[in-house]
Amino acid sequence: MKKLFLLSYDHPWMVLCLVVLLTGISGIFALRLRVDVSMDALIPMASSKIEGYEKAKKLFGSDVVAGVYVKDPALFTVARLQVLRQVYDDLIKIDGVEKTESLFTINNIRNDGGAIDTNPLLDSLPATEDEAAQKKKHALDNPLIRGRLVSLNGQSTIITLYLADTKQDPKFSKNVHDAIEAVLDRHVGKCAEAPWWRRAPDQHHSGKLDDVFQIGAPFVETSMTDYLLNDQVLLLPISALVLLLFIGYSLNSYLSAVVPLSNAMVSTFWTGAVMYWLGLPINFLTYTIPAMMIVIGSLEDIHIVAAFLEARRETGDSREAVGLIGRRLGMIMICTSLTTIIGFGSNAFTDLPAMYAFGIGSAIAMTFNFLATILMAPAYLRILGSRIRHGEQHSEGKQQNWAEQVSGQLGKFVIHSLIYHPQRMYLGLCVCLIPAAFFMFKIELNNDLFSFFKKESSIIVRNDVLQKNLTGARLIYVQLNKEPGAFKASQNMQIAEKATKYLKGIEDKGVKEFDSVTSITDYIALINREMNEGNEKFDCVPDNDKAIAQYLLLLQRKDIERYVSGDFASVNIVVRHNINSSTHLNELIGRIERELGSGRLGALHDEKTGKDLFRITGKDVLVADGVDSIATGQVSSISVDIIIIVLMMSGVFLSWRAGLLSMVPNLIPIVFIFGVMGCFHVPLNIGTSMVGAICIGIAVDDTIHFMLTYNQHLKTLGSEKAALEETISGEVLPVIVSAAALAAGFFVLGFSSFVPVAQFGTLCGICMLLAVFVDLGLTPILLSTVRLITLWEVVGLKLQESVIRTSLLFQDMQKWQVRRLVLASNLIEFPPDYRLITEGNEGDSMFVVLEGELAVLKNINGKEQKVSQLKAGDVVGEIALICKEKRTASVVSETWVKLLAVDWNSLEKLRRWMPYIACTFFLNISRILGTRLIHKFEKSQSTRP
Repeated sequence: MKKLFLLSYDHPWMVLCLVVLLTGISGIFALRLRVDVSMDALIPMASSKIEGYEKAKKLFGSDVVAGVYVKDPALFTVARLQVLRQVYDDLIKIDGVEKTESLFTINNIRNDGGAIDTNPLLDSLPATEDEAAQKKKHALDNPLIRGRLVSLNGQSTIITLYLADTKQDPKFSKNVHDAIEAVLDRHVGKCAEAPWWRRAPDQHHSGKLDDVFQIGAPFVETSMTDYLLNDQVLLLPISALVLLLFIGYSLNSYLSAVVPLSNAMVSTFWTGAVMYWLGLPINFLTYTIPAMMIVIGSLEDIHIVAAFLEARRETGDSREAVGLIGRRLGMIMICTSLTTIIGFGSNAFTDLPAMYAFGIGSAIAMTFNFLATILMAPAYLRILGSRIRHGEQHSEGKQQNWAEQVSGQLGKFVIHSLIYHPQRMYLGLCVCLIPAAFFMFKIELNNDLFSFFKKESSIIVRNDVLQKNLTGARLIYVQLNKEPGAFKASQNMQIAEKATKYLKGIEDKGVKEFDSVTSITDYIALINREMNEGNEKFDCVPDNDKAIAQYLLLLQRKDIERYVSGDFASVNIVVRHNINSSTHLNELIGRIERELGSGRLGALHDEKTGKDLFRITGKDVLVADGVDSIATGQVSSISVDIIIIVLMMSGVFLSWRAGLLSMVPNLIPIVFIFGVMGCFHVPLNIGTSMVGAICIGIAVDDTIHFMLTYNQHLKTLGSEKAALEETISGEVLPVIVSAAALAAGFFVLGFSSFVPVAQFGTLCGICMLLAVFVDLGLTPILLSTVRLITLWEVVGLKLQESVIRTSLLFQDMQKWQVRRLVLASNLIEFPPDYRLITEGNEGDSMFVVLEGELAVLKNINGKEQKVSQLKAGDVVGEIALICKEKRTASVVSETWVKLLAVDWNSLEKLRRWMPYIACTFFLNISRILGTRLIHKFEKSQSTRP
């Protein structure tokens, strides 16, 4: 990393020119990214129900609809109906409209002087006001029209357009939406122009008709696209402002914001290009990536700038400072960036296209942001470094700012109240975790598109108006299947009638679940009633096959093609609803399936094949089926996150224990957040389901910094207690500031127009703040149980080959085991002429010479004389491990020496930290001590008379 940093620093303009070139090329492709805010992004890619849905569409047409809602107190007047007809005539000409349903197409089935009239209600426009009033009466008398196409007060109606479900044309919905608006502008009146900062206003057409507005899929998707643009206009400036405030506070240098803002912009274009090549769209999740990169992705840039300023004060040279931060921060940056990338990328382990695109896109973005940082930051520092000045440091006696005061008090509290009394921390966690664990099992699942919008959004407002006066615009198909011609028979038609009445009667607390339920049996029953002079007793399907055949002759194929297949093998019951909870809709579907399969409504199960003779389908059904993908995706993403990060941390610290312990402080806030979601009824949706994996990936960064800092202090101080205190004191402020920056960055997403994104940002922000307290309070306690050694320390440790090969203390040990042993022990260095051992003094440590030479001196006849020499691999003072005897000789360094100091405390720690290596080490110590004791015994025997 040091070489890469210096390469960029030495050739800044070449690096920036290369980056500009790549960014320009990437921008060409990034600007071609398609926008996909359709319901298809919420349908599981491998759903087993897709095939059935496609078959239903072929038989009965698409369930993708657009609608024009009209409200006018004088709706049924000659003038208003003429305008309505003009609107209708132009709407049916729009490309993509397959079929329409309106007052101009719906059958007005009635007995007209003994003959059955099945012509459309407004087959011809009324010429007088009396005729118009008569049409209104007919509409309110007709159960197929009343409450469904005309409101009960006769003042509202809807023109429904059934659209081709065109996935190949990404502009289809926009084109249909604009075409409908053009028709309404032309015949009703134009809406007021919306200001540039509000692209999706809830404005209605009025003029020749009192109130007219568009609803349905084209309006929803077009409005969502506008919401995306509105959010970008809002979120990006706020994110940049948060970054500026954070940099201004932490570095006192707003010029430093050039680095992260430039990197965010560059990586955004690079990411957009790769997403284009991979076919990933901009959706209601991926659009948040630029805003997140500005704040979340900028933390490494800020660390680099802060480290550069500190290193420049130490060295006095900018180039040397850049090399120093490359060496100091290189591995830390790699580790923290990897965990962040893993946290975001693990969301791709799902079957939902929207979440998959976000997982891949955000992982690519964080990867590019890391690459842009290590590539561009040194170049920026070369060009702007001389102009970046850190704010004046607090001198002694100068008042600290509020953050320093808070962090100082928090550090003291953590040290004295938690670290020295860990039972308090454990008790506090239990008090919080138990209720959180209880509430987390109460979390509901939701994947409904309409739940994405706030109550005040035009989409929800318009749908509520529609449902209040007519019926919901969302469709479900309940399809009954038999053999060809089966539904010409009265027996099977009565089964369809029972199913239809059952669906109409489903209630929850006295309120009907569905707004309307329509099937071919409603047409047959109405004709039967009118054939019997309007007698309500005959408002049912007759039990006569001939009568049914006669009634069907009164209807044209186009009138009933949405309700029965051409070969009369399938009947389609069309259900309209406004249910915005996937969980509730799935419960209803399960309830309906159980009833249809029970046999109580008729034979809808094939005993020979064991298959049901019904199917419940529709886009809403497929989307609701996605809650299973959300649940499994949540488990998969968090599991993958944990496994990969534990493996990575275990590899970095060469210890499974260290890898597992690094995850504990970061899992606890996730449990808290799930508890909050369950307590406050925040559903698990495509936004909130990402909280766990992303927060783990980001929060573990502070744990890595804490672990590495503690490891460094432990080496220099040699005391766990002192190392913990020093680590906490030094890390409290940066941990708090970085957590505050992350929380602020996530809280920015709380301003999003989409509820799942706003919930995601808010929960992540809370999680970041919770992670601070858990990390500071629990991590030190856990660290006291493990000795940390990093992979690069083992690789970088230089030991003389002769030491490993010849030292009795390292006998039967592999090189990497020796390296771990040395790094886990107390390493000491001394200059020449340092007296390590003094003859006659007591000691409790033995020493292994790793580098250098020492002289063994003994007092002979009152004069200290050299009796031997110690070199690399030799052991001295081993008897002190057995008993505190007086030293029998002095040891003085002749050159610079590096020694391994071993006492009983270090041996006990070694036994706890590395039991397998400790076994071999203890055996070797025993051999050395045994040899020395035998030698001493033999010497004592030889001196006897």
